[in-house]
Amino acid sequence: MMRKGRLARLARLGGMAVGLAGDATAAATDLVAHSTDEAAERLHRHAAKRMLKVFGEMKGLPLKAGQMLSYIDEILPPEHQGVYNEMLGNLQVHTPPMEWEAVREVFEAEFDGRQPEELFATFDREPIAAASIGQVYRATLPDGALVVVKIQYPGVADAVRSDLDNAETLVSAMSAVMPKADLAHFVEDIVSRMMEECDYVAEAGHQRAFRAAWEGVDQVVIPHTIDELSTGRVLVSEYLDGQEWAPMLEYASPTRKNGYGMVIFRFVFESLFRHAMFNGDPHPGNYLFYPDGRVAFIDYGCVQRYSAEQEEEFGELRHAVLAGSRGPAFQSLLGRVLGFPDEVDPEMKQLLEDYMHLTFEPITAPQPYTFTREYTRQLMKKGMDAKMVMTKKMITGRNVNVFDSEHRGVAFLGRINFGLGSILTTLGTTGDFRSIIEDIG
Repeated sequence: MMRKGRLARLARLGGMAVGLAGDATAAATDLVAHSTDEAAERLHRHAAKRMLKVFGEMKGLPLKAGQMLSYIDEILPPEHQGVYNEMLGNLQVHTPPMEWEAVREVFEAEFDGRQPEELFATFDREPIAAASIGQVYRATLPDGALVVVKIQYPGVADAVRSDLDNAETLVSAMSAVMPKADLAHFVEDIVSRMMEECDYVAEAGHQRAFRAAWEGVDQVVIPHTIDELSTGRVLVSEYLDGQEWAPMLEYASPTRKNGYGMVIFRFVFESLFRHAMFNGDPHPGNYLFYPDGRVAFIDYGCVQRYSAEQEEEFGELRHAVLAGSRGPAFQSLLGRVLGFPDEVDPEMKQLLEDYMHLTFEPITAPQPYTFTREYTRQLMKKGMDAKMVMTKKMITGRNVNVFDSEHRGVAFLGRINFGLGSILTTLGTTGDFRSIIEDIG
């Protein structure tokens, strides 16, 4: 059973913090017998193993943090990225599952005490995937169709609420082995999206909307929902048999990986600019890959949808950036689109102007363009610079906070940049991205 009380989860994180601090102390002692590189490698391997165990067992916010650390290399110590990629990559689709007896109570509560075998022709009680909010089972409908059944962990919403209060402890624990990383802002971004993912009714609606928007596009695969069997805590969808991230990286050719990256790029920006929707959780566990170049997008727990007016504003902003617009007029447009007031500090406005132009570099730079680690590091540094300046100014009571929940665009902009940029970099994606954006219209 997952511990969901704040004190129990706080104690678990506190125990991990003590363990990581012990790892760091042991590494210092290890220097007597080994080289600095050997001691550091041993430290980070022990730390990654500890995080894998604790995050996998806790689920919720810690698990989501571990999943993201497994592929956003820009947050990790550069010389030890491989260790965390290897260890924490297991959290993408192979987290420690919860026993069926614990998950069963959720299923029975959602279906008035009925068992899965009363609703499905077959139901395999061994999960095929476990994630931060729930785990996934394979089943068959009476007509023979294969489906996946995602069931929330019991008490996960309460556990997530506890995690939000414990976020500082999570940051402190990880800082023992990653003292230079901007973990506070990293965790802050995850916190802002977690509660959204506990509503499977909303997720099913988002999934239907994306499927309708992309119907008829061969390269994009979106599973349909089985609405008559879906509830607030159980979501049933079409089963897809694509390849997961890790084996795809191992076996796909560079050309095929590049093709996957191009499909993902188009999916993200066409969804945003043409359909006024954005999936705010771009990470490897949410994709499946097919040998013919198709990509399946399988999770819609964190989606931002925009009004027709906001969609028009995004188009206006896009055209302004492509035209090289800068200065007060551009900053005013930026404020209107991203939702922060004119009285925001001028220095912050300039930082955001520079940040916006940097985010569009893959489109405005000479084409074809290649996503690189250096580019994503620049994005992270520019975002950190803006937050550091904002924090200093807020101490004096000035109105400069453009990263809170009232400002709809900035947080989601960060999710596009860091999540998507890291994925496209890993895939080695090169292409004429300006043509894609112009084609979107």
